[in-house]
Amino acid sequence: MGNPLSSISAPKAKTSELKRQIMQVDQQTFAAASTELRDVANELATLVVDEASARERLKRTDVRASDTEIVHLLSVHTIGGVIPCRDSHGNCTEQWRASS
Repeated sequence: MGNPLSSISAPKAKTSELKRQIMQVDQQTFAAASTELRDVANELATLVVDEASARERLKRTDVRASDTEIVHLLSVHTIGGVIPCRDSHGNCTEQWRASS
């Protein structure tokens, strides 16, 4: 028979190699997960800023019609501007003329 120490050292060497490989896989998995987490966090931050911007624009959007009029097929876009009432032919309505 062979040396009993060599029969013990071979499994120990194999165990050590497997532990090293497990640690390497753990490190690679952690690095990949960290990278993905960072990317998702960056995307989330961008979306939060975009949402805040959209909400701010929405707060400044106020489309109103007089009590007797309705807003239909809005074709004018302005910030803080006043859009006069028009009939279906594009003419000023009597109510607009009276109030201007």
